Amino acid sequence: MRREGSDNQEFDRRSRQDWDAAEPVVSHVEVRTRPKEWRPSTKIIDKGIAEGWLTLDEDIVTLITAEGEPDVKYKVIAPPGYYCCHDGEPLPGEKEAQAYVKQNFAGKDSPSKQHPAGYARHNFYMLERLDG
Repeated sequence: MRREGSDNQEFDRRSRQDWDAAEPVVSHVEVRTRPKEWRPSTKIIDKGIAEGWLTLDEDIVTLITAEGEPDVKYKVIAPPGYYCCHDGEPLPGEKEAQAYVKQNFAGKDSPSKQHPAGYARHNFYMLERLDG
């Protein structure tokens, strides 16, 4: 982890070792808002799992809260991936998405202005809170 403009290579080497050896220090999170729908990025989910304040078990995401507080659980409605903008169908990859749209919606404009090809790649989870 070389710091720009740093002339102290020993400091940079030690900092990298400290960073690599560091254990997660997060034991839980304080949840101040509990939206009914949540779309966290894959980076947030991966970071939460790595730091230990979030779990992903099959189709349930759990935010681990402080002791005595109820954990917050969300059901995975749609995982990251490719989806058809016309009918919401999950698709295994970009080539399959192109073929699916061409086969099923040829000549039709995409219902999404952000995705004129008629399919989208989501890098987030679509979640819905379980506790109402």
